[in-house]
Amino acid sequence: MPLIFLIFTFISSSISASSINPLSSYVKPQNILQDNNGFIWFGGQAGLSRFDGVNIISFSSQSAQWNIPFTWIHDITSEGDNFIVSTESHQLWKFNPTTRKTSQVEINLPSKTIYNAIIFKGKYYLNIPKDIYQYTPSTKSTNLIAEDIDIAYFEKTTKNLYAAGRDGLFKYENNTFSPIVNENIYQVSTNENGILVITKNNILYIDDSGYRQIIPNNDKLLISTKTNDGNFILLNKAGNIVKLSANNLTKMEHDYPDIEQLIAKDIMQDSANTLWISSNKGIKTISPSPIKNHPKIYNVATNANESVLFNNDILIGSYGDGIHVFNNKRSTLSSEINSFLTPLAKKTMDLLAINDDLYIATFDGLWVYNLLDKEVKKVDFIHNNKLLLKITKNQNLLYIATNYDGFYIYNLLTKHIIEHIDVDNGISSSEIIDIMTLDNHKIWLATAKGIDIYNRYTKVNQHIDLPGTSKVISFAVLNNKVYAATKGDGLFVLNFHGDILSRLGVGIDFSMISVINNEIWAPAQQGLYRINTKDNTISLVPNTEQYTFTDSPIKHKDNVYIPHYGGMLEVPLTDIKKYNARVSISEITISGQTSLTNKNINVNSENDVISFSLASLDFRSGKPKKFKYQINNGDWNDVYGNQLTLTGLQSGTYKLIIKGTNSLGQWSDIHAFAEINVAYPWYLTPQMKKFYLFSLCLALIITAWLLYLRFKSIRHIHAILSNDIRMHGKISFNVERNLSQAKELLSIDFDDFTPARLHQVSQIVNECMESLSKSDNDNEPNSIRGKSLEVALPYFVNYIHEKYHSNIDLQIDISESRLSHEMQADMYKIIYETIVSTIINGNGRNFEITIQEFKQKIWLTISNDENGFSKFKNKINFDMSMYYIRQIASKYNASFNVFDKENSGSQLIISIPLMDIS
Repeated sequence: MPLIFLIFTFISSSISASSINPLSSYVKPQNILQDNNGFIWFGGQAGLSRFDGVNIISFSSQSAQWNIPFTWIHDITSEGDNFIVSTESHQLWKFNPTTRKTSQVEINLPSKTIYNAIIFKGKYYLNIPKDIYQYTPSTKSTNLIAEDIDIAYFEKTTKNLYAAGRDGLFKYENNTFSPIVNENIYQVSTNENGILVITKNNILYIDDSGYRQIIPNNDKLLISTKTNDGNFILLNKAGNIVKLSANNLTKMEHDYPDIEQLIAKDIMQDSANTLWISSNKGIKTISPSPIKNHPKIYNVATNANESVLFNNDILIGSYGDGIHVFNNKRSTLSSEINSFLTPLAKKTMDLLAINDDLYIATFDGLWVYNLLDKEVKKVDFIHNNKLLLKITKNQNLLYIATNYDGFYIYNLLTKHIIEHIDVDNGISSSEIIDIMTLDNHKIWLATAKGIDIYNRYTKVNQHIDLPGTSKVISFAVLNNKVYAATKGDGLFVLNFHGDILSRLGVGIDFSMISVINNEIWAPAQQGLYRINTKDNTISLVPNTEQYTFTDSPIKHKDNVYIPHYGGMLEVPLTDIKKYNARVSISEITISGQTSLTNKNINVNSENDVISFSLASLDFRSGKPKKFKYQINNGDWNDVYGNQLTLTGLQSGTYKLIIKGTNSLGQWSDIHAFAEINVAYPWYLTPQMKKFYLFSLCLALIITAWLLYLRFKSIRHIHAILSNDIRMHGKISFNVERNLSQAKELLSIDFDDFTPARLHQVSQIVNECMESLSKSDNDNEPNSIRGKSLEVALPYFVNYIHEKYHSNIDLQIDISESRLSHEMQADMYKIIYETIVSTIINGNGRNFEITIQEFKQKIWLTISNDENGFSKFKNKINFDMSMYYIRQIASKYNASFNVFDKENSGSQLIISIPLMDIS
């Protein structure tokens, strides 16, 4: 039902839900202090413990994981980067809270028990039962400087050292402790210039010059601590907190609420001004809060109140008890109004002040109270008996939103309804939760189904679908933008056309919002938020989480007032100062091994799982902390909760940056840093990579050098072979051939040796002599020289016959027009190199050359009556002729084959595709 939704969506527990406080079950410590990194430390009989806001890590001699040489601690003081720890049975130790390293102070004392210790001007002062000793580290000497003295505290200022306890207050001077207050001292605290002393009857402040100020201890204050501003906070058993000025011991205003009755052992103020109290009821934390709560409980079942500023008074509209004045200064106003209201009209849903008129939206329609004539009456228009949810004014028109009947437009001048808009007019729902007008003709409606923008002039409704399922509950306008608050989906920012520009506070359950001093004040189930629209930062007002708000905030003088189910909350209209919380990596777990050191993290492989426990060291009450992380200057990624887990990191170095929010939801400027080194496999280490690179470069250099040498060798050999073949080889082989022929002629019987044979032998010998006498520049036909095959080949045949006495049978069955001149030259080169190389090697006398075209290929076939072509099969050992032939064949994508005939002889066949040629 719409009515049920309106009444009960604001109702929640009076105390906001929170996680279990780990301090609630912690053993009561003797001391509380904060280290330089922002962590809180406790010391007592259970040892040392560190608290990061979520987790407690305990150090003691009984701890297997976090072991230190002592357990029972009497006192801890901070000295530079170290804690000075006084123990029950292990004397005195130094403990570094950052490195967690311990070192014992080697002092020769008659007792193992040290109650208190302090360092003053380079020397240790130690309280053992009934005695005070002085230890000088430079000489390692120990001196007894006070006997039979009962003290419980050491304190120091810039110039002086004090001891205090049951026997009084003592000042160290002239190598002894002299009494300056002779009565039981409850506690002492110091600032830089003096000491605050609490006794049963008085509170004293003694500065370093000895000047005293005394006030009576009327509040029975028992314990104190120095504040961050140099003054003092004091506490009594009743839980009353008092702040005293160090200048004159006058009471100062502070923002700490009183607490329950307790007996405090120690009190400390941390860097964010949170008070820490160790008491008989455990550890208590008290956050400063400037807010004031004014309880206002009326005689109603549901204390859901509305508020309005009317005639400089804050009026409260109750849910069944009519109208009331907040400050009760004009109590007659309530009776003047309530006496006229019907019982249903006393259930107030909204209030609107217009000059001297107070309009009241109720369960029984719209009512108005006039301040001048003190008259209350029901506004006169038809059907003015409906449940109204919201009323707003623009110029002379009053816009009235109903629970189930759309909205009405009422003319304040004519006192008449001029328009009624319902679902029949196109709006998405008859339940209007909030209504807002930007001008006279565009009306923004927060309905049960989302946002509508209704145009009065065109009668057209524009519906806006928002992401999420929560209802829109309220509107506000600032800087030409519309802010729409929802019940769980955050705050949407839209332009005047209804386009979504951004979204803030996702997950926050907002209620009725207001614009105050250029800020959005946004009550929510999680507390009261202030939204800076310049940078869209959302800040939680401290200590507002426990309130459930019922109406929008209103400004009155220098404060903001927000009604809630228990009354009225008063918040000063001051800027919330940003506290930059120290963001830290509290704990690291690498594949099950936990460590507290986080600067350099070394893991063995990408399979290791790294878990980080994150902490934002702001201990004020407020929102749960949020974190984001960035790796190697990449994008920022959200962290869910306070645990970040990384795995699958490739070998290398990673720079990790983590940022977090403080207790008010503001992002801190102080980030946490860590470096993760994922080890390389041995064969991928940087050293091995350098070795691989060096080896590769060396191999390339050697390969290049060998190729260069091979190139020079081949080039040299080619030149020698070509010159030898051309200039000497052919002549020598020709002479050898002719002499072999002459030998055959001379081998016949002498009787058969005729003059003709003699002439033939003589001719052969003359040819040999002529060949040897020829110059090296024979005009050998080793190229086509611009001729065609039909001209060059017959000449070549005659040349071979005359030169080498070899026979060549030539057959050309293709028109030379089918062949380009380049093709003819290349084919001639193949024939020349094949035949000359075979003749010179003495493997051929008779040859056949055939050139023909068949199936789009040119077939060159060279036959020999011996096996002279067999050498062309060898692909490893080959001469320059074979090289030329194969290069030309590759040029034309030609196939190259050599066959041996069955009886004797060999055949070389080259087929050249005509299509590839073209």
